[in-house]
Amino acid sequence: KEGVVRNAFDLRVEPGASVQFEWRDWRGSPYHTGPQFAIHDGQLRFAGATKLEIPVATWVQFEIISGLGSAQNGKWQLVVTIPGQPPHRFDDLSWTNPKFAQLTWLGFTSNATATTAFYLDNFSVRPQARQ
Repeated sequence: KEGVVRNAFDLRVEPGASVQFEWRDWRGSPYHTGPQFAIHDGQLRFAGATKLEIPVATWVQFEIISGLGSAQNGKWQLVVTIPGQPPHRFDDLSWTNPKFAQLTWLGFTSNATATTAFYLDNFSVRPQARQ
């Protein structure tokens, strides 16, 4: 509910995978979404645009940092690390819904319409000092 939170994980998408990731605040109806991104056809998308090519069948590291409660400013940060490349940083991203304030749920959903897979490893959520 309070403080700066760091959520990190490794994700591997297979051909045809369509993954949606988001943090939710269920204190309203409908719920309010904070950090959110999608990977479809190997493309990382958020804020209405394609931002980065994500290689299929490769483990990619994701790190999300955002403030909650009194530490929130309506912004979040994403760092994507693809093997063999320098980290891709996206700073000062706006939450999907400005009413988001507490992390009450986070998850991954599949929007694929055919059989495919994605894999998740090294998942963590913990307090983090803002950098």
